[in-house]
Amino acid sequence: MTRRITATAIACAATALILAPTAPAAPEPCGGTYLIKDAAGDQAYKQQGQVVFAAPANADIIGVFFRVDGGKVTANLAISDLTKTVPPGFAAIRYRVYVTVKDTVRYVQAIMTSSGVTFTYGSEFELVYTEDGATTGSITEGKNGVVQMVIPPDAGGTPGTQLKATSGSIGLLTNATAPPEAQLPPIYLGVDTAPDGNADGPNTTPAECGAPAAGEPTPVPPGSTPAPGSTPPPGSTPPPGSTPAPGSTPPPAQQPTAPGTLPASGKLTVDAAADKGKRASARKRGMRVRVRCSVQCVATAVATVDKKTAAKLGLGKKAQTIGVGRATITKPGRIPFFAKLSKKAKKALGRRKVAKFTVSVAIIVVDRQGGQLKRVTRKVTLR
Repeated sequence: MTRRITATAIACAATALILAPTAPAAPEPCGGTYLIKDAAGDQAYKQQGQVVFAAPANADIIGVFFRVDGGKVTANLAISDLTKTVPPGFAAIRYRVYVTVKDTVRYVQAIMTSSGVTFTYGSEFELVYTEDGATTGSITEGKNGVVQMVIPPDAGGTPGTQLKATSGSIGLLTNATAPPEAQLPPIYLGVDTAPDGNADGPNTTPAECGAPAAGEPTPVPPGSTPAPGSTPPPGSTPPPGSTPAPGSTPPPAQQPTAPGTLPASGKLTVDAAADKGKRASARKRGMRVRVRCSVQCVATAVATVDKKTAAKLGLGKKAQTIGVGRATITKPGRIPFFAKLSKKAKKALGRRKVAKFTVSVAIIVVDRQGGQLKRVTRKVTLR
């Protein structure tokens, strides 16, 4: 039987094609240029050079670049395969770009949770991070997808301002099951940085797309980095940087064999203390903290003063973080480390306007596999 195709049917088909939704194109570097290029497939949480667990492809940076569109300056992270899925066992993914503006390190970030994405910006000084406010951005999913974050004018986001693309980073928030008060400050495990190592990216002066940007390197097509080796056979341990199967559990770290070393896995218990002392010692070395773990762990100490003390010390009208320190603990015993004070705090302590004051030290400990978190607070006196 012959089927007659009418003009109406053809018109309807053409209309359907025209109206079919298309995925938005991801932003690209102006001229196809990555300011920082990072190898695909190297996303993993490591300790002492050893892979503890591999991270998913939406935590894999392949490039960092700036754009200027309609006067808005944006920092962009190109991701190997970007989705809005937070890996099982984690509370959030943090996408962050550090930008150096006139010797000041600023950052813009996107924090993605199961309920949505928030965009903020701030500054970093001697490992003390200050959030300055909210910004805007977008997430474009897919292969070579892009996390785009607007750099506000007060953070250097003005066309014609020279910026250094210092680095990009991705972290996974481990305390998914902790109560809200235990998530301050949040503990992120870094799973990818760009560039690798300690080198910074180049200086550039971003311009409207279509106009040349000063100081940019030779163009590198987005996604030109080949993926690492082939997929491992079923049941084998994924290589560093590989993506675990959906719903799978990250492989546990191997048990150490060296004598005098804590187990790499097991139930985490913590015993922690912060030492009181003289402000002169705190200014010179920092505030001494001691932590004992039952398994290998990462401990972070954050020293703060309340708003009344901050005002007396001339630090401002709000509660202030005055020092931060971190240590990886692999041996038995109470292991000491120091929460180093910021330059501003050191200067304030040197004025000696306050005879003595109380410092609150929050000690946050996570096992090296990222599944357990403990938080304790100690109050100490500085004279």
